[in-house]
Amino acid sequence: MRNFNARPGSTRGVWLIISAAVFWGTVGPTTQTLYALTATNALSIGFFRLAFALPLLALACWRLFGRRSLALPRRDLLLIVGLGALVALYQVLYFAAIARAGVAIAA
Repeated sequence: MRNFNARPGSTRGVWLIISAAVFWGTVGPTTQTLYALTATNALSIGFFRLAFALPLLALACWRLFGRRSLALPRRDLLLIVGLGALVALYQVLYFAAIARAGVAIAA
């Protein structure tokens, strides 16, 4: 397992935080732009966002943890599926809120 602790004088942690903030902060305006340019809905935006993210996150997990990333206890499988369903629901509700109330209020 890789150690992600920042060394003194290292700027890696700062860049990770900046990257996360940029990605987090651009979701709302990007979604609002998609609504303006296309005839789409919250369900399709949420689906495609998660469909594109899944392979990327799976690859990152595999590179970080290897085979251990697949070693899940059976009792945790239902919890993982439930959390995945709640994340998908959150995405759809957030994108629906952007369509109805605008990005400033939804965020």
